[in-house]
Amino acid sequence: MASKATLKTSIAVIAAVGVLESATPSALGYGGEDVRHGRPWHHLDITLRALAGDAAADADVIMPIFDGAGFSRGAAMSVAWHADYIDSYLYNPLWWAQGGLDSARMEAALAMHDDLVRMHHDDTFTTAGIADNFERYFAGALAGLYWAAEQGEAGDVAAAHQIIGIASHALQDFYSHSNWIDDPERRARTWFEVPPAERGELDLYSGAYELTEAGAPAHHGAYSLSCSAANTSGVEDTLSALCGTYSPLQSSSMCVTHRVCDDSVAVNISVSDVVAEDTVYLHPTGIAMDTTWLARIGGEERRLLDGAGHFRAASAERVFTDAQCNAIVNYGVSCEHAGASETCVADTERRTCTTDADFLFAQGKYLATRSTEQFMYFLERAMAQIDPDDGDRYEAFWDRVKNETSSMSQRTAQFEDFSRIPFQFMSAGEYPVRNPSVGGEDTIDTSHGWYLRTRIRTSNDRLSGTDADIRLRVEGQGWSRTELLDYLPTSDAGGRTDNRLLVYNDFERGENDVYTVGPFPGRPQRVSLINDSASAGDVAEALWDDFVDGVDHAMTGIRRVAIGLIGGNADFVGQRSAFYTLETFDRTFGGADRFSRSMTVDGGPEGRYRLYYDAERVDGTLSAQERADGWTAIRFTLTQLRCLRESAVDRGSNSDEPFVFVTISPLNGRSGEQSWGFRDGPFSDVDSGERRNLRGQRSVTVELPPGGGVAMAMQVWENDSENAYDRRELWRTFRTGIDEETRRGNSRFLDEVGRATAEDWRVAELEVTPFWRGERPQVAPTGHWRGVGWIDGGERRSFNLPAGASRWVIPLDRPSVADWMYVDIDPGVLDMLREATRSPRLPDGATIRRVPIPSDVDPAGTSPDVTRPDLGDRLRRREPAVLQTPRLAAPVLSVVPPWQGTWSTNFGELRLVQDGETVRGTYVDDGTLEGRFDPQSGLLAGSFTNNERTGRFEFDLSGETFSGRWRWPSDAAWREGWRGERADSARPDIDGN
Repeated sequence: MASKATLKTSIAVIAAVGVLESATPSALGYGGEDVRHGRPWHHLDITLRALAGDAAADADVIMPIFDGAGFSRGAAMSVAWHADYIDSYLYNPLWWAQGGLDSARMEAALAMHDDLVRMHHDDTFTTAGIADNFERYFAGALAGLYWAAEQGEAGDVAAAHQIIGIASHALQDFYSHSNWIDDPERRARTWFEVPPAERGELDLYSGAYELTEAGAPAHHGAYSLSCSAANTSGVEDTLSALCGTYSPLQSSSMCVTHRVCDDSVAVNISVSDVVAEDTVYLHPTGIAMDTTWLARIGGEERRLLDGAGHFRAASAERVFTDAQCNAIVNYGVSCEHAGASETCVADTERRTCTTDADFLFAQGKYLATRSTEQFMYFLERAMAQIDPDDGDRYEAFWDRVKNETSSMSQRTAQFEDFSRIPFQFMSAGEYPVRNPSVGGEDTIDTSHGWYLRTRIRTSNDRLSGTDADIRLRVEGQGWSRTELLDYLPTSDAGGRTDNRLLVYNDFERGENDVYTVGPFPGRPQRVSLINDSASAGDVAEALWDDFVDGVDHAMTGIRRVAIGLIGGNADFVGQRSAFYTLETFDRTFGGADRFSRSMTVDGGPEGRYRLYYDAERVDGTLSAQERADGWTAIRFTLTQLRCLRESAVDRGSNSDEPFVFVTISPLNGRSGEQSWGFRDGPFSDVDSGERRNLRGQRSVTVELPPGGGVAMAMQVWENDSENAYDRRELWRTFRTGIDEETRRGNSRFLDEVGRATAEDWRVAELEVTPFWRGERPQVAPTGHWRGVGWIDGGERRSFNLPAGASRWVIPLDRPSVADWMYVDIDPGVLDMLREATRSPRLPDGATIRRVPIPSDVDPAGTSPDVTRPDLGDRLRRREPAVLQTPRLAAPVLSVVPPWQGTWSTNFGELRLVQDGETVRGTYVDDGTLEGRFDPQSGLLAGSFTNNERTGRFEFDLSGETFSGRWRWPSDAAWREGWRGERADSARPDIDGN
């Protein structure tokens, strides 16, 4: 047994771990290399560089990479603050408590939890769901920016900073939380650089975080305070003694946690003011790649790296050179924000990329930064085209967003003033989408739909507030729905609270709150505020329900405590999960139609069990079109449970009584697809080496597209003195990840008394903004009513919404959101990129240049081509935004200069070499040409010589062809019709050498 001194030391270490864990504002989301002080905080650093460039980063840049998207340093920091502090409001109790338990910050952290969770690209297990996330963030950001521009005469810049900051956070998390970088072919380009039609063919998912991992392909990974404490040397020794084989506590939650933590992984980190080596543990481990030290764990979980942090053979490809990797892991500035002050310092400690894990992290961070920069240009282009009739109004607002600084009080108000919270334009609605249905919950198909941003100001007069439930009834053409307006955390359908200390009291006197509800199937036309107070019957019924629930809970608790004293609760043996892609199945089938496999759970002294199952192709269940598209149907049949080793002790019995849970979740993007569950047992008198055939409905057929997969999980328990109700609760917890006993609500009776005695409500102001979030976001006119007055208990007040036309944020003659978020890259350019990034120098003929993004696009709806922009009249009318190619991967957007190469023309072969903006060449072997390319106008203009005569020319490039005109000095007008088509993009020989 551990000594008192050892235990005292252990308690101190546990306390330090708690401080470290609670002080970490990132929860594994591009956090900091230093878990307490960042150095750097990666989200802040990524955003600052993407928006303002290396020069604004206040750091000693060892290799310039990003020039930024044209933001001032102050504006970029305002946006970057939100990109970083979203996690402080979500996960950091030290940040919440700065204003005290009753502060607006604490209320915001608790009330906004679910909304903030939706901005992390987690818990999404299908490619269709990933694509929906991108559309949610981009379309929501556009609707929010339009709304912000409409606030007052000049617009709300601080709100816009929050919208794009939180959207940037979600975008950056994609490269850390998903399997994007698992494929070497994807490490050279961002999501935006993959054609929209090809994105749906990818096999993508992100890790589970809020959802149970039983139905997920992988877990995100999480810090575990309980495992950090349980694995501390003194505590571990004590728990080993308390939870031994013959201990009556072996089946207690404390001892189950102790056994589960055997699979946890220590994070060996040293922070600036605390040495925490071997005291911080991850459980479960996951795929997150948020820091260099997490990248080794995440890379191994992804099966990209071995235990030493080196690539496995199948994924052995580094995209960067050593110097480039070092530049990325070292770029960074750490900023501390306290009160109204901001202190930023460069990191003086230099890190060196030594393993492939470092290169994987560098690749993800680089892609996150480049994507954020591209995202800003997409937003800028959209703001320039919201409505041409308004002139430069929205462009002028965007210019203010790029150049003005929002103060610290303005930043915090976006979270803590409940009349603001503009990020709800992106977070509103169900999340995640397109996942399998688990535990009887519906599968959400999409986050598309109409939403209502509803602001309600309760009068400041005495007794104006209410404790009644306030509901919003929303009506449209042929439909209606009612929503409860409540930031109160609830634990069940009855709306009872988890903990009365953790609530936000809605509709208090003088409160001004925003609720964003939806989605709705059509544009809302009418809303009603309903005061749903309680009757005497409601109060009586609540009192009876509380009595029955209390007796049931008390008796269940007494029984569980009693049998726990003698070790009579079910013993947890262990859990195992696996993820199989369709490619994995194809390799396993090996041309056959059926195979048999098994999964093993090893619970140490609690026993070791193996589950056997068969998998069989049954493609006859598919339609002809599905078979043509490459779908496969697989029938799983569970067959046997085998005891490889029985438990060491079973309260006097010489055999085990195991029971088993299994879930199979198809990840195919289909709406409504159900996660299948199976349970069987307890089996009696099972000894080592014995098998038991599984009973009941043991088969399920799943249908998978080419990029699909299956998540399979099993859990084994050993029966003691628990009853069928206890086993059902364990089954429910396994399938949903929620322990209902830990979520039991407070008294419904007290809730109903409040609704009945403080029911009347006086409304000072109501403001409702309908908006559509989807492929073409739009915002309808806002309804605004002042002096609404009293709405007594049981009454309602209705309002007709304005019927004016919606404003399309992306005009109808422009591409949809998916096409808009696309950077067109020649496939050959990607090959040159890979070659360039493996070498310290660029390939011959490659240059670093600025590439114009068209400020308008083809009305026919084609994707804007940022490599060879449209140079028509629309482009000349407005100066285009400039996308500056990052120096680290200069060839990404244009390796071959646009005019360089050999051209077949109606006046003979034309051979051109481009050096910067200067272009010179020869044609038909007896003429020369020299001109200058203007990236702003898009024209190549100059002079040509033929048979000692000199003339002028102008060429206009469009893709792989050009059209031009020419004239001799004596000509009164231009001659049209010099046309050409690219024959070869290689650098031609025009000098005879």
